[in-house]
Amino acid sequence: DINIGLVKWYDNKPIYLCSNIVTSGEVDKLKRWDCNKKEYTYIERPEILRHYNKTMGGVDKHDQLVSFYR
Repeated sequence: DINIGLVKWYDNKPIYLCSNIVTSGEVDKLKRWDCNKKEYTYIERPEILRHYNKTMGGVDKHDQLVSFYR
């Protein structure tokens, strides 16, 4: 029995995420600058995206180091 969560979220373009860790979670509020209104607004962000942003830094660093030593 394996649970897999699939999410399609719109930021500047569609973002597709798949996870077997966070399948359904809490929605939190994220503060963003709205260029049209010239003020900060709050948007909803799924927990899977918050988890991705929190843990993605190590992978980005790894990709950077690999590109130096090809």
